[in-house]
Amino acid sequence: MRGMVENAIDFFDMIGQTDWGKSLYRTLVHWIGIHIHDEVLDVGCGAGHFLAQLAQRANRVVGVDVDPAMVSRAELNLGDYRADNAQVVVGAIQALPFADASFDVVTCINVLFMFEHPIPLVQELYRVCRPGGQVILVDPAERLNPWTAQTYCLEHRSEDFERDSFLSFATAAARYRRSHEVDFGPALDAWGIERIETSHVLDGLLDLVRMVKPGEKPVRVASFPWVGTDAAAELAPGMRPDDSASQAAEGDVRDKLR
Repeated sequence: MRGMVENAIDFFDMIGQTDWGKSLYRTLVHWIGIHIHDEVLDVGCGAGHFLAQLAQRANRVVGVDVDPAMVSRAELNLGDYRADNAQVVVGAIQALPFADASFDVVTCINVLFMFEHPIPLVQELYRVCRPGGQVILVDPAERLNPWTAQTYCLEHRSEDFERDSFLSFATAAARYRRSHEVDFGPALDAWGIERIETSHVLDGLLDLVRMVKPGEKPVRVASFPWVGTDAAAELAPGMRPDDSASQAAEGDVRDKLR
């Protein structure tokens, strides 16, 4: 992989544009059920391609990444997507630069499995989530390894970077996966989490976890930063102005993946 893409920023930018990456993002957006009034945080946002998907449906989206160079790339990509309701900041998952209860949805994709002690990190995600909001975790499933990844690539006819990037990810998952060895039960009880839902994506090779924070979700009116108030009032929920004629659809960790 290093011979193919030497620059880590380019590598992760390209992963966000693969078919398997875009499939994950599309599925995740629908599974979460993003609403037009939601304010969403994506922790470990990388090059910002998932943020762009979120920005099509949410009121406001914020990405945070520990690497300033990656934040700059994400800002560039979001400009290309014309995602005016999205922003990216530098920050670490261990101490997110946001006040308590700042977001309706907090997502963390393929980050936790790299850490030996993920519970404090999940607690930090939980801290910035509003009552009634969702904390969404995505991590490699236990069955993801280079052999199951190869089978996935053969069945989906993935070639070149599509195949090699997924195999690289699967190798890292098999080597560094730690979150499956941690018992989250006591922590969830302490936080008062009563509702947990799970699902899978990419033929069962990635696990999705939804934790709903206890409390009533506040009712807010979306600001629609991309249009005026009158135009926004004519749009059905889940619709953007440019979608009005049709239904709205659809730095150590990185080195380990390369």
